[in-house]
Amino acid sequence: MKNNKKVTMASKARAAGITEQVVYNRLFHGWSEKKALSVPVRKKAKSKNTVPYKVEPKKEQAVGSRVKIPMEGVEKFEAPKNNNGMNIAIGLVALALLLVIAIATR
Repeated sequence: MKNNKKVTMASKARAAGITEQVVYNRLFHGWSEKKALSVPVRKKAKSKNTVPYKVEPKKEQAVGSRVKIPMEGVEKFEAPKNNNGMNIAIGLVALALLLVIAIATR
């Protein structure tokens, strides 16, 4: 009698130098077992967000783990301080109260 040991797909994948998950995904998508174990894994593409040089901020005082970066030449936008909306709302509430009082005193 031969020693019939079960050979799992995970052990076959390890022997082929491919991760188990890649082999299982390939089988799930209809690949044959032979092709799933023999085709090498594609290398990841480089990210498009990589910068070919290192950008270091100007040294200034450090606050905790954060570095304060000078914002020279950059204007800070602030919304105009206008209380017209609040004044209108207060006026409408006062008008409504006057109407309620006028109706109640009739």
